[in-house]
Amino acid sequence: MKKLLGWMLALALVLSLTAVSAEEAEQISELTADAGLPAEEYREFTEAGMKMWVPASFKSLDLTAEDREKGYIAYFTSEDGAQAVAVMCIGVGRLTLEDYRAFVEQEGITPRDVTINGLSWLAYPIEQFDAVSYAYTDEASLILEITLAPMSDADFAALAETIIASVQPL
Repeated sequence: MKKLLGWMLALALVLSLTAVSAEEAEQISELTADAGLPAEEYREFTEAGMKMWVPASFKSLDLTAEDREKGYIAYFTSEDGAQAVAVMCIGVGRLTLEDYRAFVEQEGITPRDVTINGLSWLAYPIEQFDAVSYAYTDEASLILEITLAPMSDADFAALAETIIASVQPL
């Protein structure tokens, strides 16, 4: 459990991100949900007005009050705990996606634009944690950030792309 909490805290540390790798830059820039995904495996995030497919084999961890204060709304892991999907929703006032891009770029990162089911997102790696984050802002100035790890696991990287491609409005 301490290892998982450590992952959650580490993933929240956007301030120590590194530059986009060449491999990351070559990835697909537009993703669309697969209509064949089991509807019962979609998780709804009413705070952000979105839903996302998460494999039934992934378990949802209980979040502490401290986790929620930091903005976590969900955290899923594979049965062995080796793969993780963290979901954060943070109120940011009137911050736009372009403002968030500027924040990320200030940290020395060049995020890339990704369109997911018609919505504009930013994607950027967190290389020291072998993770990638996707960020979206809405009209209510909430940032929905989804972080997936480990991206060096080719099987999980393919699964992560399916998970991210499934994100869509409620």
